[in-house]
Amino acid sequence: MVNLVRVLNTEEIARANRFIKATDRDQYIACRAGLRLILSGYLDVSPEALCFRSDSNGKPRLESVTVPMALSFSVSHSEGFALYSVSRGRATGVDLERIRPHLASPWISERFFLEEDSARLKHLDGDAFVEGFFVYWTRMEAFLKACGLGLAGLGRDESEDRSKWAIYDLTPRPGYIGALTVEGQEHRLTCWDLEDWGQIL
Repeated sequence: MVNLVRVLNTEEIARANRFIKATDRDQYIACRAGLRLILSGYLDVSPEALCFRSDSNGKPRLESVTVPMALSFSVSHSEGFALYSVSRGRATGVDLERIRPHLASPWISERFFLEEDSARLKHLDGDAFVEGFFVYWTRMEAFLKACGLGLAGLGRDESEDRSKWAIYDLTPRPGYIGALTVEGQEHRLTCWDLEDWGQIL
């Protein structure tokens, strides 16, 4: 973990040190360092030199003065694993969730999901309902992240806007469900699976 800490800035290190559980702290460090290392590979800039800022909705962005090209990125992590998306010239958002049956709630789907998604879930039960719940949940979060709304957009009807976006369902590993949203329809999607951090150090 020391090798990953070296690429973080003082603010990120301070936030990492506020975690009570060592596992939570290590996951935060790995996730943030992974983002820096991945972006530095695209930009040919050292990971330590990257500077981030957040807009009014909390969406993180790269400071343009520190990078040679404009990239959109998104990151999500859930219980030991992280999912990243990076795009050039178009917005992107990603979400990853470990399937946790006790969180799959009809009340949540009726309150926050698109009406048609909630209606489809009403016809499912058992494991099918749980899986469908997390499919629609990750689609929703990935879309809101791509739009720059974040959780502030929960409960908003964005059905008309979604026609301008491509949404992909992802199954990165057993027990997890993810989703990727990319602005526009004409693009090329490439995926990498980094089994351990040694491949990006």
